Amino acid sequence: MHSSNKTGISMKFWAILINSAFPLSYFMIFYFRIDAKLFYQAQQPVFFFHWPFIQSFTTYAGGLNELLAAFLTQFFYRTWSGAVLLTILFACIALVSYLLIRRLKNRSPVLFLHWLPTLFLFILLHDYDFPLAVTTGFVLALLAAVLFIYSNFYNIIFRGGIFIGLYTVLYYITGGPALLFVAIVLLYDLIYQQKVILPAIYLGFAFFVPLFSSAFLFIQTRGSAYFLNLGLPGEGFAFWPAFFLLFFFPALVLFFGLGARAPFSTITRTKCVQAFFSERTTLTIVVQICIAFVLSGAGTLFFAQKKQQAMLTVDYAAEHHLWQHVIEVVQNGHLLDTYIGRYQLNRALYFTGQLCESMFAFPQVAGYPGLFMPENIRHLFPIQYSDLFYDLGLINEAQHWAHEALSVTGDTPRNLQRLALVYILKKEYAAAQKCLALLSRTSRYKRWANQLADVIEKKDFSSYPKLKQLDGLMLKSDFIVIPSQPEVCLEELLSVNNHNKMAYEYYMMGLLLDGKVGRFMNRLEGLQHIHYQQTPRHFEEAILMYMMNTGRRDFAPPPAGLSANTIAAFQDYIGILKKYNNPTAAYRELAAKYGNTYWFYASYIYQKDQ
Repeated sequence: MHSSNKTGISMKFWAILINSAFPLSYFMIFYFRIDAKLFYQAQQPVFFFHWPFIQSFTTYAGGLNELLAAFLTQFFYRTWSGAVLLTILFACIALVSYLLIRRLKNRSPVLFLHWLPTLFLFILLHDYDFPLAVTTGFVLALLAAVLFIYSNFYNIIFRGGIFIGLYTVLYYITGGPALLFVAIVLLYDLIYQQKVILPAIYLGFAFFVPLFSSAFLFIQTRGSAYFLNLGLPGEGFAFWPAFFLLFFFPALVLFFGLGARAPFSTITRTKCVQAFFSERTTLTIVVQICIAFVLSGAGTLFFAQKKQQAMLTVDYAAEHHLWQHVIEVVQNGHLLDTYIGRYQLNRALYFTGQLCESMFAFPQVAGYPGLFMPENIRHLFPIQYSDLFYDLGLINEAQHWAHEALSVTGDTPRNLQRLALVYILKKEYAAAQKCLALLSRTSRYKRWANQLADVIEKKDFSSYPKLKQLDGLMLKSDFIVIPSQPEVCLEELLSVNNHNKMAYEYYMMGLLLDGKVGRFMNRLEGLQHIHYQQTPRHFEEAILMYMMNTGRRDFAPPPAGLSANTIAAFQDYIGILKKYNNPTAAYRELAAKYGNTYWFYASYIYQKDQ
């Protein structure tokens, strides 16, 4: 008796430990490693407290589940609230799973078995595009299955009626996850209740209702009618975790239900299986816990989307003007070999005052497209491309790409914010108010929308310095933008306002990237309008190289002159070239000492036809 008591206390301790360790571990990983706010950055979820918006989700099966997911996804705006939300959803899955397992088998053979489905879901959530509607639909389907299995109605009429009512409501709310509910209760009644007619009714109903609804009730494709929100493997998600998540519970019903029957009982009652699944020894419990954490660790190791995470982190940092963080993530996240990484890096270098000082310290193999995104990928990053034109003051082009973003991702707050600001700058206040009216119906952007509405009412930009700055930079007359010639756009901006520092630096550095040092020298007079305290280093490097190659001195020197350090470095650079008498032989030493200079770029990186 004493031993039994002791064992009972031990089991309670292990149960408390596991049921505390799992949610705590999930929260820590979602907060520190996965960074839950990046789900918001990737998906840009929209939720308007507005009846037409809500009503749009009532017109198809699965819409209400997507509405619920759209609301809950707003919690991803902050890392901590997103981590809390996912931890709560995982805890709900574990609780409902526990209740289901208790009904299937009096005692769970594996202490963490009810947490196992969350491990598969955890692996899937390493993809930041994984929709929350799959998770919420999974929770609702499991909850419906537990309610049905725990019901005490065994009469065929009452039980069939409960199924029809519960399935109909669940199908309308969740769509595809209702099939998971059907699979669980069908197998339960077939194996545990030993009924044949009811499972046949369940199967027929599950086939007929989506078919009927897509044909007569909702404007919905047949595939969507059956599988919406189910998270099927092959939809861009990892195959085996999605497969195991969908088939875990039907397989569990089969395993427990048939495990007590011959010939399965001979397998499940063998000493080997009983030893492994026993709850009664500390050793087997420790082994089970190790298996659980090995599975989660393996999932993180093999399915972590490191590049996707780095790109989203850069996008978040750029949107919130965390420019030094952009530089760090691009370097550490291996994004220097991507166009979007170099594009955001160069923006960050400008805003941290390093574009003309340190640009060539980073790989600039793309030439001008490293400043202005290559044409073949702009459609993938329309709002990010709009950001550059907005900052430059080329407002019409910023509007054009914001509309492109609107057509791709819809009425996201980020798109609406950009359009509202653009319309205000263009004095198109009626259009701006429409965007602000939508934003005022959100939880996150209501205050921002009200502040901008006040700007419109007063027609005074003083309370919004960025608008006041851009109002002085933007073009006041029509101009045809030539996407293939961004330097022409910059020239036009500078002709209107020669104090536009960003336009000037982008223009001058673009000329250097394209090897147009002669044109660069012709625009050096622009330095007097920007008022640099000292001549930017890359400007000095280009001037010295021009003087050496042409022997000319007939240009206006920069107001701040040339620094002695840069002159000495250039003399050393030339000395190394002369020492080897062969540019190829001098490459290694020059790369080590002067790989961050325009001289090295012009000599070894620049290609005339790039």
